[in-house]
Amino acid sequence: MSDYYQLSREIAHLSSAYTLVHWDFETQMPKGTAEWRGETMSFFAGLLHEKTSSASYLAAAESAHAAATDPVEKEALRKAVRDIKKRTLVPQKLVEELTEATARAHGAWQKAKKENNYAEFAPHLETIIRLTKEQARCIAEGKDPYDALLEEFSPGMSSATVSALFGELRPKLQALIEKRRPAHGLSWSVPVAVQEKICHDVIDWMKFPREFLTAARSVHPFCTSLHPSDVRITTRYDENDPLMSLLSTVHELGHALYERQLPTQAPGTPLAQANGMDLHESQSRLWEVCLATSPAFYRWVHAWYQQHAPEHLGALSADDLFRMGSEVKPSLIRTESDPVSYGMHIMIRFELERAIFDGKLGVQELPAAWASAYEKYLGVMPRTLAEGVLQDSHWPGGAFGYFPSYLLGTMIACQLFEAMEKEFPDLMARVERGDVAPFQQWLAAKVHRYGRGKDTQDILLAATGKKLETAPFLNFLQARFFA
Repeated sequence: MSDYYQLSREIAHLSSAYTLVHWDFETQMPKGTAEWRGETMSFFAGLLHEKTSSASYLAAAESAHAAATDPVEKEALRKAVRDIKKRTLVPQKLVEELTEATARAHGAWQKAKKENNYAEFAPHLETIIRLTKEQARCIAEGKDPYDALLEEFSPGMSSATVSALFGELRPKLQALIEKRRPAHGLSWSVPVAVQEKICHDVIDWMKFPREFLTAARSVHPFCTSLHPSDVRITTRYDENDPLMSLLSTVHELGHALYERQLPTQAPGTPLAQANGMDLHESQSRLWEVCLATSPAFYRWVHAWYQQHAPEHLGALSADDLFRMGSEVKPSLIRTESDPVSYGMHIMIRFELERAIFDGKLGVQELPAAWASAYEKYLGVMPRTLAEGVLQDSHWPGGAFGYFPSYLLGTMIACQLFEAMEKEFPDLMARVERGDVAPFQQWLAAKVHRYGRGKDTQDILLAATGKKLETAPFLNFLQARFFA
């Protein structure tokens, strides 16, 4: 084993420890220890930065890259060298400050969201934006600082490219939203304990090996991975919206499957890392949107309730569940929105982030700008700040530039789904009976096995015969929600 791979393995162990600390922070940490935990996470982040930006680590990576002959490994090692050089541009003190600031902001955000009190959270957001801008300037290397952040989540993308794609999609999505069906008028309430049971069993529907997975609750659902053998997801529950927790669980399991099926031979290196959050989100959106919003999936859900909780199903049919799950209706909450209007939520956040980083929008102006954008694009107005600017955890976490990856990922998902339908003519029959293991194998072969050894566009081209296009996404929405 070369020096680079040995050092990367050691760093992977340290990263796993940090991830475990963060997992506890999100799921079960005592509220009173938030300040100390922030310091702990800051210490770990600083130590990781020190090790992953050291001269010895860079030299080892350059040596491994020069010796590599396999094209996938060589590309992954090229990215490793680039990543290390980029990290050397960011002062360790800044990494520690930003980590501690986001840890402190998380608790303040949760409290502000619960109490509908933006004023309490605003100073934390001011700090995070200031530090994130400083970080962006460090790694921009002459580029637009926001583009530098965007590329961290969607490699190869720029604001100009994203703006062009979103500009092409916006009027077409608005036209689809306007032709939506009349409201279904159905309602459904299921105790959280029952929802937990079906969310537990949907893990088996996805054929995810339970011995490698832990599930818990959190304010905002997420997936994290310590190693392909230790993947963790969370969800949240609402008694009056049982489909929300179910689809959220499927979404996070899509992320978990990608992490589970990444190569294991080189932990800590780009060979064993996901190829950007746009591709990562494509895996979660493929399972959630393309497979789990289908009539076939709702027939599986209906059969589950008939067997395990018929008293909570009542007179609802599988078609009723599909109608509830596929209603196109402009709404306020991104994570609970339908796949047609979902894109508008992302475009709003992208425009706000651009305005923040262009210096055109301040923290105190954000709530009003948010409400105005929702009225303009979706015709709805937040009644509370929790429904508006405080709904997402991304800005408290300093993840500026992340949001575009959700819509880009959905587009990638629909393009992969189009190819899967050709590969599996009986795809929907398999969804209904839970015979989805072949889908996992197809994704492992076409997407997961490369790690970061291939660019997203090249992975997509090999899997689907074309680079990213808007047509598969729009065709999917038309067929699924307006046929």
